[in-house]
Amino acid sequence: NTDDILIFTSIGRVFKFPVHKIPLYTKGSNGIDIRILNKYISSNIVCAARVSTLETLAKSKKFKNFLFVVSRKGYIKKIDLDDIIAAIPSGIIFSKLDQGDYVKNIIFGPSKMDILVYAGPKVLRIPAKEVPYLKRSTKGNRVSTATTEIDGMNFAIPNATDLVIVTKLGFVNRIPITLVPTTTRGKAGTKVIKLAKATKSHPEDSILSIWPCCEQNNIVVNEGRSIKTVPVSEIKIGTTISSGVPMFTSPIRVSLQ
Repeated sequence: NTDDILIFTSIGRVFKFPVHKIPLYTKGSNGIDIRILNKYISSNIVCAARVSTLETLAKSKKFKNFLFVVSRKGYIKKIDLDDIIAAIPSGIIFSKLDQGDYVKNIIFGPSKMDILVYAGPKVLRIPAKEVPYLKRSTKGNRVSTATTEIDGMNFAIPNATDLVIVTKLGFVNRIPITLVPTTTRGKAGTKVIKLAKATKSHPEDSILSIWPCCEQNNIVVNEGRSIKTVPVSEIKIGTTISSGVPMFTSPIRVSLQ
């Protein structure tokens, strides 16, 4: 209750907010819109992180950590954590955006790993050290030549053997991570799944999230207010042209355990 959190919004601003100002609710409640508690927050939330956690990452002597930002239109960059830890309640800019663009995803970590950026049915795997190191007031550089807009990004964690791809319509595909080679920024990427096309009953499918993992991991899926845990070992191994297996009912949220 004495912590502060940083709230990152889709328009490229980050706000510091004290936890004690968030009302305590029961687990079955909907909670309260953070934009009611802080009048300066006027757009969608990309993520939130504890200030103390980011301070620990910033002080790490083992390796230097960064904040990685990718926008819907395909601009990527990394910035110093110290540049955003000093955020104030009224907010500061962490990424400049073109008109019509917005922040799609942010992740925190070192430049020692590869980054997976996915758009449409393709994934571009690039070394994190190739992501341009820029200031808060910049928009970044183009990450790929993909014609579709960016759906998200994640780290390719060390020792991962597989990629689990989950789509918005609940299809799941599992492929060996070796099928997605490391390349350079500015490429189109590798196809990892065959997405369902739009019909009268549902819109065109897209990748919701991608998780580098091993057989010992579990995929945790939130379907509405219910939670399912699926061992990675129980997900059938497919190919890069597989449609995947329908396992969940949208809308869903997915995490790795």
